[in-house]
Amino acid sequence: REILQRGLLTGLAVAGWSKPAAAESLDDLRRYAETMMTAGQFDLAEVALSDLLEKGNSKDVVVLSNRGNCRSAQGKFEAALEDFNAALDINANVPDVIL
Repeated sequence: REILQRGLLTGLAVAGWSKPAAAESLDDLRRYAETMMTAGQFDLAEVALSDLLEKGNSKDVVVLSNRGNCRSAQGKFEAALEDFNAALDINANVPDVIL
């Protein structure tokens, strides 16, 4: 089931399902980022997560942690470490950050 779901999401990304426009809600942007992460489209997810941090709460530890995961998956280890450290500096007790 997970393989089928991942394939479907990758298909949506490849088919040109694009990031919500600036006028869309932050929730839509968050859902898009999560979908792209699940589909393994870490470059697209990273951009969406960066937009979330810029347009929403720049101290959202879950978004910082997720962006760190995306960057790590792309081999951007220094940038990932910066995100993880920033998230830990804000709140070291959030399970997503600790993992």
